[in-house]
Amino acid sequence: MNICLKCKKSASLCKCRKMQRPKQLKYRNEETKGFASKKEEGRHKELLLREHAGLISRLEIQPVFILMEGFRDLRAGITKDGKAKAVAPIKYIADFKYLEHGITWVVEDVKSPATRKNSLYRVKIRLFLANEKFKKLDFREI
Repeated sequence: MNICLKCKKSASLCKCRKMQRPKQLKYRNEETKGFASKKEEGRHKELLLREHAGLISRLEIQPVFILMEGFRDLRAGITKDGKAKAVAPIKYIADFKYLEHGITWVVEDVKSPATRKNSLYRVKIRLFLANEKFKKLDFREI
């Protein structure tokens, strides 16, 4: 139901027509229950079946990997109390992480052909793959 931003009435009662637009998803995908796309939601269901069958274990949704720790730097500016401003850490958030056959940790990212070409995503994947902390993880793009 659309609500007017100005008078807070429903669309049928409003005369000023300042309607709120429905929220558009980041990649213009259809909305799913907590997932960025239907493809990702489908992969989650598939992984849950594999976990139930005992093929994988310890399934995690949207695990966070710190590619570079945060730090303070004067070049970023000075806070009100005279300290160097904090620079946020660089994070990579995968779609799934799980243990396969009790041996190999797998990190998965479900991507469409369009988002696979995203330059920020490509840089973060390169940093992830180059990081010594994550060398033992098996990375897969689905």
